[in-house]
Amino acid sequence: MAKLNTFVNVDGTWYGPNDTLPDEVAAQINNPKVWAEAPSGPDATAEPAPVKEPPRGGPGSSADAWRAFMTAQGLEVPDGATAKDMQAAWDDRDKR
Repeated sequence: MAKLNTFVNVDGTWYGPNDTLPDEVAAQINNPKVWAEAPSGPDATAEPAPVKEPPRGGPGSSADAWRAFMTAQGLEVPDGATAKDMQAAWDDRDKR
């Protein structure tokens, strides 16, 4: 059974390490770094949907949500970074 090691947003719904993932959701997650135990079977090779940016305020805008998003994008996040820090880093990524 597939098991996450962090939080991932798929089509506007957040999934985490304690969630049971439907096969169609697991098939959309393509970052190998988010898996504690990767899915197997025919759906494991399906083309994933892009991970969506978390909200910048309100529900779903926590530092944990932003850390999961940044990690899913293949970006490193410093320990202690706040959601605002990560939002600024995301906004500045193309300016480097």
